[in-house]
Amino acid sequence: MSEKTIQKDTVYEGKVINVERHDVIVENGNSGVREIVKHPGAVAILPIIGDKIYLVSQYRKAIEKKTIEIPAGKIESGEDPKACADRELKEELKMGPKSLEYMTTIYPSPGFLDEVIHIYIANGLYSCTADHDEDEVIHTVKLSLSEFKEKVIEGDIKDAKTIVSLLYYIQEHR
Repeated sequence: MSEKTIQKDTVYEGKVINVERHDVIVENGNSGVREIVKHPGAVAILPIIGDKIYLVSQYRKAIEKKTIEIPAGKIESGEDPKACADRELKEELKMGPKSLEYMTTIYPSPGFLDEVIHIYIANGLYSCTADHDEDEVIHTVKLSLSEFKEKVIEGDIKDAKTIVSLLYYIQEHR
């Protein structure tokens, strides 16, 4: 199954995303329009120290709410995802990892977004200094595994990459 793009136009170019409009022919021969958000990709990190999982709480303008989620960030042009994970952890938590282990890669919303998120687990964290993005206000949240699971089940944590990281962690460490 596939769709053939007949025409493609960039309708918006932004700092983080671009938006394209694709005129397509679908498998049954009918035509359609697809609006696609282009994103350079991101990383997300599940940081663990002892029996505590370190999450971040921050305001997300798109949903007009504070969220609790794993640290994450956009991959810069030409940047290796693992190097990005190291950088983002330092920026958001002021901690560096002794080890970063790849967990999985997800498509957060493939119906209209081409973003991929590479998820890592970070162990052996140590304090460090790093600049953070000046337009971000981030607070650290420390939870035990059972508290983390409870917050997901109760709906306090709704972020998809965070929930996926929890599922992978539970599967690998049961």
